Amino acid sequence: MAGAGRATRGRRTGTRRPVPRVAPRTPHAPRPPRARAGLGAQRRCGQRTDGALARHAGRPGRRRRRCFVTTGSERIALPDEAALASFARDVAPRLPPGSLLVLTGPLGAGKTSFVRHLAAALGSEAAVTSPTYALVHEYPSPSGTLVHVDAYRLADAAALRMLGLDEIRERARVTVVEWGEPLLAADPTALHLALDRAGPQGDVRHGATWLRPPPAQAR
Repeated sequence: MAGAGRATRGRRTGTRRPVPRVAPRTPHAPRPPRARAGLGAQRRCGQRTDGALARHAGRPGRRRRRCFVTTGSERIALPDEAALASFARDVAPRLPPGSLLVLTGPLGAGKTSFVRHLAAALGSEAAVTSPTYALVHEYPSPSGTLVHVDAYRLADAAALRMLGLDEIRERARVTVVEWGEPLLAADPTALHLALDRAGPQGDVRHGATWLRPPPAQAR
């Protein structure tokens, strides 16, 4: 009997163990969107494979071009010569006939290299060199003449006009002027492409920013 009493006291018949109270869970705040390195105020020029599309579609990734930007707020990263050439190929068909393109940027930013690739994109087979001493070089192409001007030694827009810039533009497919800042105030129709040598984190050697882009319908 004593053993039975102990067994009875050891278990509580007809009762339920109390459930501990748990504080109500508070909903989590939405996570902020993850920053994507390299995007924001900068785009990379060239082609890249979209791996996410490839994984979901079960086929090789789709290649997307990301060179031409028509806003003045985005920098186009040009990490190598191939990217610069790809960018020039994007720009060439968007330049209206007779357009004036002003290139600005420090020494070594790639202004003459860009003109070389632009001439090739227009179909010219000429060897493009810097017109620092000759001031003006002309390169024929199937779509018209590309005129390359170096205004580094010229003081103002009046000096550029004395070169016959207006007459040059009338017969040229496109006129590109390095160091042509004085023309920007004198000619509101001039396009403006600023080239630079280093990205915001110092990890991209060259880049470009449209400050006065070509019209979108010019393609």
